[in-house]
Amino acid sequence: MSDHPFETGPQNDDSRRDEGRREYGEPRRSYGEPRGKDRGDRSLFWPIVLIGVGVLWLLSNVGLIADLNIGLLLRLWPLILVVIGLDLLFGRRWPALSALIVIGTVALVVLLLLFAPRLGLRADAPASIFGMPIITGADETDLRTERFTEPLGETESAEVTLNLSSIRADIHGLQESEALIDAEITHYGGVAFVVRGDRRKTIRLTQRNQILLGPLTSSDTRLGWDVGLTPAIPLDLAIDVGSGPADADLTSLRLQSLDVDGGSGPFSLALPEGPTDYRARIDVGSGPITVNVPEGAVLSDLAIEGGSGPVDIAIEAGARLQASVNGGSGSVTVDVPEQAGVRVSDSGSGGFRVPSDYRQVEGRDPDTGVWESPNYASATQRIDLTFDIGSGRVEVR
Repeated sequence: MSDHPFETGPQNDDSRRDEGRREYGEPRRSYGEPRGKDRGDRSLFWPIVLIGVGVLWLLSNVGLIADLNIGLLLRLWPLILVVIGLDLLFGRRWPALSALIVIGTVALVVLLLLFAPRLGLRADAPASIFGMPIITGADETDLRTERFTEPLGETESAEVTLNLSSIRADIHGLQESEALIDAEITHYGGVAFVVRGDRRKTIRLTQRNQILLGPLTSSDTRLGWDVGLTPAIPLDLAIDVGSGPADADLTSLRLQSLDVDGGSGPFSLALPEGPTDYRARIDVGSGPITVNVPEGAVLSDLAIEGGSGPVDIAIEAGARLQASVNGGSGSVTVDVPEQAGVRVSDSGSGGFRVPSDYRQVEGRDPDTGVWESPNYASATQRIDLTFDIGSGRVEVR
């Protein structure tokens, strides 16, 4: 017998659970109702959306919507946010109203696509988010080839900025051309070409901000930048590599300064030939960078700011160079000519290696100090290298 006089009989788990629900103000579960079921009706949002997608697909296949493409649908993307917000507001309390909203939205999209030509909705106009076009590459109208050129005329010097994108790029000197810059770009989206000045010109060539969706926007082999620059006048050149592979053959150019902002793509750089000195700055990103210093080149101020990408520097015979490499976790490899006099200074924390015949003239630590090649004091071609990098390995060979 129970010790509690008011207890009428044993209580099962469901009875205790219902008592707890009444205590906290929750409605009592009806008998026969499955456990764990939400009493609110399920939203019809996603089923109707799937039906709408199927209807659009069907109308396109039978030819009723002739101009249906991904770009045109993407231009209606704000409707998705509106419908999702309305479903969150009314879907649980008034599911029928939510269903009507979704059905009405699907019908509106179908009508807009059916009467798009009459409404002035061009199928080839890209969608945009806050002014940035959305490029899918699914429509051939997204792909375009443009040429950007500026005559040399009476220009005496120029400042040129190239902001590359995620596609392949080739930069080189022009031959027998009257142009200061001559570029042909096959791309998606838009490219901005700005020229200012007369005798001293400022030129900027850059890919406009855009959102690329889908593999076609980066895997299309037709995409590419081909940029030619004049070797006739001194240039201040700045290159933002971006995420695509890039090859810059600057051997014939006359540079006053060079600034390279490395990206995640591989970048190959051939510096100018000839005895004209200039300043060069290279900021390494996560992509590998290869730098070639050609025969006879003179460069007394080459500064490389290391990143996580590896750096390979090849110095040809007859080149004179003073270079410093600072920071970064990527490895650094420098190939020097046998006849050159080489002086190497290292104060980094990573691994370090020089040829076995180099003599340490400062410091006692095997990984930090100053080393010189046997012929450094008497050499006419001298190369001075200074390293202060992080965890990356340095090798001079």
